[in-house]
Amino acid sequence: MSPPTNTVSSRYADTVLQSTAIAGLGAVVAPVPAEAPCDDVYHQFVVRTRRREALQEHLAAQKIASAIHYPVPIHRSRAFADLSGGDDVAPTATRLASEICSLPIFPSMTERQIERIGDAVAEFSLTVADLAA
Repeated sequence: MSPPTNTVSSRYADTVLQSTAIAGLGAVVAPVPAEAPCDDVYHQFVVRTRRREALQEHLAAQKIASAIHYPVPIHRSRAFADLSGGDDVAPTATRLASEICSLPIFPSMTERQIERIGDAVAEFSLTVADLAA
């Protein structure tokens, strides 16, 4: 059996490429990877945008998957309902839960796939900027 082709360092490099492709777009905020050397390995690549549904529609139209992995912050789940007394005890977490969207990231991603996702997000950001003008 041959060893895995994608090591921790290459997965970290994929994250850096993806973050760099999306950085500074305004409408979408990418995570900032830790500085090298590190052994961070992203199993999700979560971005933030106030136009999440529009971003997902834009990506889907280009056949790029996206997901919302944590739609309800834990403090608003039924399991914790009795603890908050009905108040929103973590309003920032509530806001962020409505803005987060996971983009593709997986061990065998190619640089071209990462660029394609970055291009799609950049195009979306331009569209959003045009709507705001």
